[in-house]
Amino acid sequence: MVRRPPPPPRRRRATTKLGLLCDIWRARGVPASAPAPAAYLLANPPPPPPPHRTLSPKQAAQPAFRVPQYLQAAGIDIIPILTFYPDVTTTLGVPVLRDLRAVPPPVDILCVFRKPSDVPPHVPDMLALRPACVWLQSGIRAPEAERQLAEAGIRVVADRCLMVEHRQARLLSGL
Repeated sequence: MVRRPPPPPRRRRATTKLGLLCDIWRARGVPASAPAPAAYLLANPPPPPPPHRTLSPKQAAQPAFRVPQYLQAAGIDIIPILTFYPDVTTTLGVPVLRDLRAVPPPVDILCVFRKPSDVPPHVPDMLALRPACVWLQSGIRAPEAERQLAEAGIRVVADRCLMVEHRQARLLSGL
């Protein structure tokens, strides 16, 4: 029987502010001759955060990220409009817009990833943008909003996944 060496001892996490400062102090490789951790950190503040932030892995695993990622890889230009995650400024290498009214026309497909109850308040902005099609992703049905958009001459697809439909269309066309 082969004996394995014991695992290395776990490093204790700091439980106090001073302990946290000491951990940061050591992590920066500050020499032992440097002043006390608090004084050092006050004299040498950490660098500012980067000018923009992208989505976290958890956020990037959501369909609202995966579908545009797939479409972008398929050669489709995307314009992300994020109402959540206010600190995110880019996604998929494209600057994020915060409001539907900021999107420059023309728009071929407006793909919506919102709860059904969140769709009706955006209908006036959708009508002003006049996309060729409003696509409500899987699980999203907003009958009143769908009716208003259809009456305005905007094609509406509801409760369907754009990525699934695009893949199926590519398979059927032989691309």
